[in-house]
Amino acid sequence: MGGRLYPSRTPKNDAKKACRVDQGHVYDKEAKRYEIVLQPNFETDSSGMKDFISKYSTHAILAKMTIDMNENDGEGPTLSQIRERLLADFERRDDEDDYS
Repeated sequence: MGGRLYPSRTPKNDAKKACRVDQGHVYDKEAKRYEIVLQPNFETDSSGMKDFISKYSTHAILAKMTIDMNENDGEGPTLSQIRERLLADFERRDDEDDYS
């Protein structure tokens, strides 16, 4: 498992941001395929996210996807592709009440 990708871990960012993006499982280091995971940020000031955390925990997965840096002629997925895939997984998890 990797570390945090966004936002950088500071008390100010952790209070301001409701979620964080972490690097998850590395499928193939040489081929640059790995997972990114959107999770609640425990230190957030967001009352809505605090309610979510009390129900599901800070380890809940809001969304995740696999990044393949071989996409788009080796440039990796675009920001809009990443956003679209994470949003699709978030909506699926929300519909199914599945945050594991």
